[in-house]
Amino acid sequence: MHEFLLASMIVRTALDEGERYKAKRIRKVYLSVGDFAMINKEQIEFWVKEGLKMRTGFVCDVIINSVPVKIKCNDCGYIGRPSEFHFGIAECPYCGSIDCDIIEGTECKLEKIEIEL
Repeated sequence: MHEFLLASMIVRTALDEGERYKAKRIRKVYLSVGDFAMINKEQIEFWVKEGLKMRTGFVCDVIINSVPVKIKCNDCGYIGRPSEFHFGIAECPYCGSIDCDIIEGTECKLEKIEIEL
């Protein structure tokens, strides 16, 4: 259910920015959501659309960009996609180490809001 809370914060931010620029309406909301963010992208899209429709009366498009998991291996220095990734443990495709830091793929960011003036 944390998708509803995240969507509420996204809607609030979009409305605040729309008001700041005196927008007639919010046309599109662009999000980046990491593949390991543990967020259901369909629910985020649904709740953002519904929240904005309820508050403004207009339907808004929600575009979600998926961000793949990227690691940095602490043993060999490899930076890139893991060969295996299960339960938050990533394996380096070069040396096989699981001593890796996840450096991308956990985020949920509001990237851009497209408004109509």
